This record gives sequence, structure tokens and C-alpha cells, in this order.
Amino acid sequence: MQPSQDRRPPVSGRLPRRATDRVEDAAAWLLAIAALVGLLLAAWGAVRVYEEAVDQSRIAHRDRVEVEVEVLDDAPVRYREPDSDTVALRSVRFTDSSGREHVTTMPVAGESPAGTVVRRWADRAGRIVPAPMTGLDAVVLGAFAGVGSAAAGAVGLAVAWAAVRRVLDARNDAAWEREWAGTEPVWSGREHRP
Repeated sequence: MQPSQDRRPPVSGRLPRRATDRVEDAAAWLLAIAALVGLLLAAWGAVRVYEEAVDQSRIAHRDRVEVEVEVLDDAPVRYREPDSDTVALRSVRFTDSSGREHVTTMPVAGESPAGTVVRRWADRAGRIVPAPMTGLDAVVLGAFAGVGSAAAGAVGLAVAWAAVRRVLDARNDAAWEREWAGTEPVWSGREHRP
């Protein structure tokens, strides 16, 4: 008995491909392209965040000046754990870039006595403000933005791939069930075909 033309392996030696195999290949290619585009967008976003941070740092350096701040009062006495750093609001005095003297309160770490001088940043209005970002801060912000975007994209692609696999596996399972329903009776001997 000659095997039917349908059951003969293809000339190429490969197994016949199902439609779901083609869909899976197409989805893999599309997701790979999406991954490359996502990486490019993440890199572009990281560079943009870095550039904006550098611009903000330049502006902050123009509007702020580092000043010497003198602590006016002693640290409050309170019980604390050894080797731990306390931060307390302390009265301080400093002279801004225009020569005006300011007295204000600000958080000071440690138990430095009155008369201790610390360096802080002040704006044009004479308020104590945070230090401007450094170049390293800008690099770190850009890196976090890029890595975060890439990670979010990777999660999205992984979810999309899992969804594609789930749908295709369900289709394959249903097809295999139909094929087995026709093959099992002959294979088990319950039904004979000529």
C-alpha cells in the first residue's frame, strides 16, 4: 500500500508548518522590531532627561550661590542611639551674594555647637535652597530614565508575547484535539480503516 501524498514528508525534510507557526513567527518578528524601536526610544529619552537636567543645573548655578552658614545655637539635648546622626532645626546666620545678612532656621545634621560654619546654597532672595544638580546627578537621572523606559518596554513586550503564545497554544490544542479524535480510534484498534 502506497502512503498517501498528504502523509509524505516534504522534499525539504522539514515538517509541514501550521498557520499558527506562521503567526508565531510573524509575531516574534514584530515584537523584535518593537524591542529595537523601544530601545532606541529609551536611549533617546535618557539623553533628553540628561540634557534637561544639565540645563536645570546651569540655571540653578546662575541663580544660586554657595554661602558659609554659621550655626547660632547649640544642638538640642535629647537621647539618641550612639553612632546615629540626628538632624534638628537650628538658627543660622549667613550673608548672601549682595552682602545682606540673613537669620533663619534650617535643618542641620549632627550635634555641631554654636559658631560652627557649614556650607549651603542660597538663592537670590536669600533663602537656603538645595544644592544644584551636578553632572553626575544628570547622568544618574538620564540612566534611570533610560533603564526605566527599557524595563517598562520589556515588560510590555513580555506580556504581548505571553498573550500571543496563549492564543496560539489554545488554537494548537484545539487542532490537536480534533486530529486526535480522528486518529485515536484507528490507532487504538477500535475502528479499522481499509
